[in-house]
Amino acid sequence: MHRTRLAIRPGREQVMPLFSRRSTPLPYELQALRSHNRLHVRAWGHPTPEEAFACANAAIAALSKLRAGFDVLADVSGLNSLSDACMPHVERLQSSFVENQVRRVVRVCGPLPEIILKLERHARSQGYAAHLATSVEEAESLLDAR
Repeated sequence: MHRTRLAIRPGREQVMPLFSRRSTPLPYELQALRSHNRLHVRAWGHPTPEEAFACANAAIAALSKLRAGFDVLADVSGLNSLSDACMPHVERLQSSFVENQVRRVVRVCGPLPEIILKLERHARSQGYAAHLATSVEEAESLLDAR
């Protein structure tokens, strides 16, 4: 199975293992799984607008490795906040999902419903809705059940 792992710091690309917080100070990780035609996005903490910009750029770059009809697993269960200043970057990413013909999005929820509601409002404004899951395993199961 071919896997592409990306994390992009402003100005340079760096390959790193999925879900290793010690590998990067940025509050996100990405993984484009070509074999599943799936993008995994994981975010945690209190991202700044600059970090949201970098995450959106990295995710949009990773979409070039996937085919139309790709799925997205977005694990936002570790987000402690998501400021309104980050939302233009989230909207740009969500718009890119639609432009690149996303099939399904499953969002792993955390304990803060206001973040999920904010993300869902913006997703619907872009023309899609995300399924919700309580764990990455549940999200993968939803996406694997084609």
